[in-house]
Amino acid sequence: MESTQAVRTAINNAIGSISIVPKVYVKDANIAVNSGLLSTKDGDFIVMNGIVNGALSSVIPVFDGIVNPNVPIPTIGGSSVYIVIQDQQENQAAVQNMCNERLEHNITIRIVTKFSTAGVTDRTISEAIADKVKKAIRTGRSHNLVSPYINIQKVESPIVQQTDEFANGQTALSKILIYTITVNQ
Repeated sequence: MESTQAVRTAINNAIGSISIVPKVYVKDANIAVNSGLLSTKDGDFIVMNGIVNGALSSVIPVFDGIVNPNVPIPTIGGSSVYIVIQDQQENQAAVQNMCNERLEHNITIRIVTKFSTAGVTDRTISEAIADKVKKAIRTGRSHNLVSPYINIQKVESPIVQQTDEFANGQTALSKILIYTITVNQ
């Protein structure tokens, strides 16, 4: 497997089971998920790893490069929500070792919330999902990415951006995380 694809696959595996549940659905309740027990605290939405059984919970789809029109996009809090992983660039790392080539990959993770009515927007959903994505990829100084194809050595803290797009009566708010990932082939 080509190293860029291996990095995207590792990211997809780390964030592919993120769910979101409106707080009103779980108010003052505890939910048992595979990774432990989650208590509701504040905010309107709860974002977690693991799939919650319930009519109001949704697993956020993760796309590799392009949104697949055949995959249903969940609507949460009045917005369609999905994540897109994209390559930016691959280049040789400045520091090499004797055994293998070391590469740096810049990967963009775009968390999109799309509202059908222009001007009716809420950033809390994309912010909550971005926080969970960051924790799934990198905990403190160490990373959580695993690949059987490459040795992922380092994941830098992301560069974080926001974009707003308006077209055809729709508003899309995106939270963009750009990671630099160092791998040994």
